[in-house]
Amino acid sequence: MSVFLHGRTYWLEFQVDGKRVRKNLHVSNLRTAEKLAREYRTDEARGALGLPGVPASARRMTLAEFKETFLGQIRQVCKSKPRTIEFWEAMYAKLLTYPKLATSRLVDIDEALILKYREHRGTVKSRFDKPTAPAFMSPSSINRELACLRRAVRMAHEMKFILRIPRVKLLRGEKNREFVLSRDMEVKYLDACPKLLHDAAVVLIDSGLRLNELLTLAWPEVHLEPMGGASDRK
Repeated sequence: MSVFLHGRTYWLEFQVDGKRVRKNLHVSNLRTAEKLAREYRTDEARGALGLPGVPASARRMTLAEFKETFLGQIRQVCKSKPRTIEFWEAMYAKLLTYPKLATSRLVDIDEALILKYREHRGTVKSRFDKPTAPAFMSPSSINRELACLRRAVRMAHEMKFILRIPRVKLLRGEKNREFVLSRDMEVKYLDACPKLLHDAAVVLIDSGLRLNELLTLAWPEVHLEPMGGASDRK
């Protein structure tokens, strides 16, 4: 197993069952390349020897076959957040629309394949049919899918399905939606609100609650007096 520079990036060369294999490490730093080579060496050696921790069935598992395992964990962790579950289900479905990724074994998903997926999604037209909408998928939309892939490979690593986590790089150029409501704008907004919306907005602003948290708030959870010995003095 050897590392060599080809063009601007380092490559890894090794043999599996008598066949020579070359893999682009997609890094230009020698130390980083040598570290990745050691990780690949461990992965290939364990797989070839059939060592415990990486079952043969796990090494054959594809991303599509890993779907139910991934979503099962998501549903367990986020059982009180149905919208979050729906989000991860939708993102995983997007990943499987790219056949090369869907049919790839988890152990074969590397930086090169992830880059191809990224490039492919960048050529997909946006679902928004508006003159002001971008013609193709935005970086933020693609990044949400990549975040799902990143979580999936990390989960696979925790379950010992893979021994190395491929790096999932997000796209640059994502628009920042963060907005800070100034004091002057707060006064104008509240003055323009109907009574019910005004009261809800005051609670949201003063408490920092999310909208769904406010809408599901019950009276037993509301305390008009300071709790736990806290003082209401300013």
